[in-house]
Amino acid sequence: MPAHRKKGPSFGAIVCGGAAVIALLVIFGGFGLFYWQETNKPKQDPESLCLETGAVAQLVILIDETDPLTLTQLNFARTRIDRMIEEADVGTRISIGIVAPDAAEREAAFVSICRPAEQANALSENVKMVRDRYHEKFLNPVNGMLDDLMVVSERDSSPILESLQELLSRIPGFLPEDVPAKLVILSNLAQHSSTLSFYKGGNWESFKASGGTARLSHALQGMEIQLFQIPASPAFQPTLEDFWRRYLDLQGAGRLNYQSLGDL
Repeated sequence: MPAHRKKGPSFGAIVCGGAAVIALLVIFGGFGLFYWQETNKPKQDPESLCLETGAVAQLVILIDETDPLTLTQLNFARTRIDRMIEEADVGTRISIGIVAPDAAEREAAFVSICRPAEQANALSENVKMVRDRYHEKFLNPVNGMLDDLMVVSERDSSPILESLQELLSRIPGFLPEDVPAKLVILSNLAQHSSTLSFYKGGNWESFKASGGTARLSHALQGMEIQLFQIPASPAFQPTLEDFWRRYLDLQGAGRLNYQSLGDL
């Protein structure tokens, strides 16, 4: 009798086996990639909460404590500022400063911290620890600072220009052209200092004649600007608008958003 030939694996079995091997390679490759990404994450500074690679964006908030404003205006502004902070991308450096005559007061009020993640990857992170860090290290301190700063107050001078430049100079590694950057100013915009005073008839031309434009830092390159203006005296509102338009343009600012914070 002729010998029977032993049958090999069918084509279907070979295809299924190959597919299984490929699936295993994909799975193990995915785990390998996940492990590599997790172990090579940029380190986070425990104080600033910023990654060693730097901030992904900048949100700078300047609050004028020299202006009289109502609780209605205060609440209106706080709601909008809170929303900007909540909607900021993870890794955004949020810096807050004030307009005040006293340099020591401005320094004490300064805060600059990066927004950490609120949600964690349950496979590689401690969910509770990440959530607690978000609230204890970021949200609570920022809210506490805003509670202290956003109050009804009034001072005898208003060095807005000086306070703004001082705030920008204090922000670690601040270069607005490197990442998306936004500046928020809450003020009546009426500069009142030895540099320039709208209450004494100052305007863009007098600022320029005194050498003010030659001293500009051009530190707002490409920054989006959000102005929340507490209504000023109608007598010099046109002068204010003309000055700030020219000032922001010469400083290299980008898109300008304006909103008047009335109380009626």
